[in-house]
Amino acid sequence: MKKLFVMCAVLAVVGCGDDDSRVMLMDSGPRDDTGGAVDSGGGTDTGGGTDTGGGGRACEAPIEALPASVLPRCSGDMAQINCINGCADGACQRACLDSDTTPPETMTGQMLNCGDCWDYQIFSCVDMNCHTQVAAANCCFEDNGCTDPNMCAACSAEIMAINTCSMGIPAGACNALIMGCFPS
Repeated sequence: MKKLFVMCAVLAVVGCGDDDSRVMLMDSGPRDDTGGAVDSGGGTDTGGGTDTGGGGRACEAPIEALPASVLPRCSGDMAQINCINGCADGACQRACLDSDTTPPETMTGQMLNCGDCWDYQIFSCVDMNCHTQVAAANCCFEDNGCTDPNMCAACSAEIMAINTCSMGIPAGACNALIMGCFPS
């Protein structure tokens, strides 16, 4: 599975609004996702620029949205929705997501919980809208051995490129993906 770095800066800039959604979206702070993330293609990224078979590096591969088979990952009960919507900041939302009682998904070999689903779907949406920038950053992290992208000075230009691109994502563009984490 492809290692995925979810950066606080990216989550803060994503233009996700709360139109037509039961959940208001905010930056939920940095996440340490060095253990990898679900790759709906079922493949394994062994690191080090493994060739994906398409002539490109694995770090350049698109970050697909989570497959329906692992969704939903959040309970979506009204107490949780009220908790998320009652927050004044992303740290509070993170606490609400982290308190979710839905058992983590294990089919993919990952322990994908509610907060992981939220983060992954946001980053997938950013990748769909800013793939060139995300691929460049992921390859930069890999090339420079960065284990914490938020502290990877060598890739600051790539991170800024993602931030700049993600500012152009229309409000609400990520809602459908993120709401997939919750039961309908």
